[in-house]
Amino acid sequence: RQGEKDTLTFESSKSVYIKKAYPKAIIKLSGYLNDFPNGMFLTDANYMLAESYYIQGNKDASLPFFEKVIEAPYGEWTEEALYKSSSIYMENEEYQKAVARFQLLVRKTEYDVYEKDALVGLMTAYNALEDFENTARFAQMVEGNKLVDNSNKFQARLFLGNSLFKSHKYDSAYAAYARISGQTQKVMAAEAIYQMAYIKYLKEEYSSSQELTIKLLQEFSNYQYWYSKGYILLSDNLLKKDALVDAKFALKNVLEHDKDSTIIKDVNRRLEDIE
Repeated sequence: RQGEKDTLTFESSKSVYIKKAYPKAIIKLSGYLNDFPNGMFLTDANYMLAESYYIQGNKDASLPFFEKVIEAPYGEWTEEALYKSSSIYMENEEYQKAVARFQLLVRKTEYDVYEKDALVGLMTAYNALEDFENTARFAQMVEGNKLVDNSNKFQARLFLGNSLFKSHKYDSAYAAYARISGQTQKVMAAEAIYQMAYIKYLKEEYSSSQELTIKLLQEFSNYQYWYSKGYILLSDNLLKKDALVDAKFALKNVLEHDKDSTIIKDVNRRLEDIE
């Protein structure tokens, strides 16, 4: 009798969910889970309840129920629950939890698309955690994945370059940045060219650095931040060549075009040093 009641209660709840009457489905499914805490349809009910919250935009409420699906033995909803829970953790900036879910998704998934998204997720989460070794590792996997679109491939190269740069591996970083610089007009290319110019500056190759900076200023003037950073780096290169007047002109150009307080403070400090 109990099994029959369990089935009838679940089927009644499920029919409301299938009709997309989500507020009512939440009440019915919650009722089922209360009445049958060890019910025969526990995982299905948890998944449908999670989905009902998720579809209505209440993602935080959906999380505990997606997690119950993940904790249950592997089934038809496991991967979907992993995928959605990891994306919620990313949105909430809970990167460590996102990493755990993405890693499980990579291990369990039978779908290439999920694997691809999980690799991109791992790369992005590790970058946010400033774990440069793992960022670089997953950036290389993202770049090598056939399903990844160009935008994410460029992002992977940029993350790889930045990770190598922060580990003081300047030659390898330069090579990663160079693989972006000529292939896109997006903001990622502006950042890559700036970083290439900065690496040349650190290596005291001031003429090469200046050439790259001028390329940045000519081709990416629509990205204000990198445009200003380019002029500041140009002035640093000019100072190394004792071209004080030109260096001051480059810095004053930034003051005329930029309102960013951090950039302006940086410029004024440099102008004081020149005086």
